[in-house]
Amino acid sequence: MQQPNFRDQSERDVKGQREEGDSRTDRNQTQETQETDTALQISELQALLSDARETAHGTQEELTLERQAHRDHTHSSSQTVSQLQEEHQKALTRRDFQLQSLSLQTRLQQKFWSQERNLMVQESHQLKQTLLLLSLKLRCFLKQWRLGRKLDTEAKDVLEVNSLKDLYLLLEEESLAAHQGDNKMAAAEEQPLSPSISNELCLLEKSYKQTSGVSSTLADLKGALQDLSGELREERQGSQELTQQFARAKASWEVERTELKSLITQRHEAGSALSAFNMNVLLVG
Repeated sequence: MQQPNFRDQSERDVKGQREEGDSRTDRNQTQETQETDTALQISELQALLSDARETAHGTQEELTLERQAHRDHTHSSSQTVSQLQEEHQKALTRRDFQLQSLSLQTRLQQKFWSQERNLMVQESHQLKQTLLLLSLKLRCFLKQWRLGRKLDTEAKDVLEVNSLKDLYLLLEEESLAAHQGDNKMAAAEEQPLSPSISNELCLLEKSYKQTSGVSSTLADLKGALQDLSGELREERQGSQELTQQFARAKASWEVERTELKSLITQRHEAGSALSAFNMNVLLVG
């Protein structure tokens, strides 16, 4: 019977234990390596997490600032919009007030100009009537002047008449007075005077009324004034001639008066001398 080999068995055991120890060592080393790697990974992860937290915190702060800026901008924009709306409303209110004021002012101006226009029309009509009356009175006066008619101091003067109606009534009264005069010759001479003047005035008045303005009236009035100026100039020349004739006659009369006075004085002295001589003769005798 063969004896077991304890030596080989021991070697195998030792070898197995050694291999087991090596294996255990390898496992420990591997585990340590893994733990180290895990710790490094954990450190890296913690560092990344810290960086991420810091980044998130910074991002959160930036986001908070952006939100605050957005809120401020929104609030400022809201205030700006409110101010713009308020200013726009005020501008609309001012514009409405200005439009109302302008409309009221326009209506007042239209009313004022309407009144002024009516007043100007009335004044123009009155001016035309006044110029017409003045022109007709001058024409009537010139007609009487040229015919050499003497104005009655007791009768109403033609130039004192204030209306066309009174002027025609005055001419009719003069015409009736001319027909009822005692002197038939004078009445016959004066008879055509007033009717002819009245007819001429009627024609002039009709021609004036046919025109729309006062230009024709002014033209005729200018002509009448020129005629009157000519008549007055001739009258002044005649008056000057009469004055000169009167002055010459007065000077001649003064000379004759002086001569007569001297002659009377001489005759008076001769008479006195003759009377004295006669007295002496009587005394001597």
